[in-house]
Amino acid sequence: MTVLAGLLDDLDLSAQELAEAMREATARTSRDGVGPLTAGMADFLARTTPRGRSKATARKVERILSDRVHAEQLTAQHETVRAAGDLARSLSTRQVAALLGRATTTITRAAGRTLYAYSEGRALRFPTWQFHDSRPIPGLAMLVPALREGLTPATIEARRTW
Repeated sequence: MTVLAGLLDDLDLSAQELAEAMREATARTSRDGVGPLTAGMADFLARTTPRGRSKATARKVERILSDRVHAEQLTAQHETVRAAGDLARSLSTRQVAALLGRATTTITRAAGRTLYAYSEGRALRFPTWQFHDSRPIPGLAMLVPALREGLTPATIEARRTW
């Protein structure tokens, strides 16, 4: 078994689902305006980005600023790594059902009501921060309905204080 196959098995994802998530992350990057650098942004970054202590770092920064295609590729790579991190810190509906000893249909109905979940392609993903000792954290059921639509898992995780 390869490392990737093991990771996909642990995340309860197929290779096609991971590829779809990566394509969506790349599409979001371009659609949200994070992708290509505008001339103004490149100029601003050229004036304000520290060049670092090594020539290699300076070359990397210079390449990002001067090569739009390279900047887009790096952005897509960073988005892919972020998306993979989100997947690694989440559970599938089936995994949550096994963790809580409930049916998958019960878990699906709980999404957005008593458990926080986000869509990844056609599947729901449940961030692991909401579980402690194989149970949802106390008070979660009161908090979940108050969360705004469209908040990313990273935003919610960064703002939690429990």
